[in-house]
Amino acid sequence: MLSIFPQLLFLTPLAMALLRITAGVFAIVIAWQCAERRHLMAQVRLPLIGRAPEWVIWVACMAYAIIGGLLVVGAWTQVAALLATLAALKLAIISRIWPQFSALHTTTYILLSIVSLALVFMGAGALAFDLPL
Repeated sequence: MLSIFPQLLFLTPLAMALLRITAGVFAIVIAWQCAERRHLMAQVRLPLIGRAPEWVIWVACMAYAIIGGLLVVGAWTQVAALLATLAALKLAIISRIWPQFSALHTTTYILLSIVSLALVFMGAGALAFDLPL
């Protein structure tokens, strides 16, 4: 396929790094909003388990923060991106059922899952700890 700007193809690792850092920042924002909304989330009655204890919500918030941190620094990128994909898809489904669980729109979670899934296949890009040797 013919490229319009073939001189820019050397910047592909930088583009992947920008996608990785953006996905990581969004995961950290999700963790922050999860921590801010934990009292609202603890009051919601869930189908199988009833009301979730607050420590379970804290564990979820910390998981989002750890995934985001791994993506920002580029450590274990493929594992973190796969977990971010699953978490974003879970949040996309949950945000339709219980809107108080998320402050972001459902399409934001879907976009985050697509970017994260692309990172699973493309790799970390530039400025990452797990660059291929």
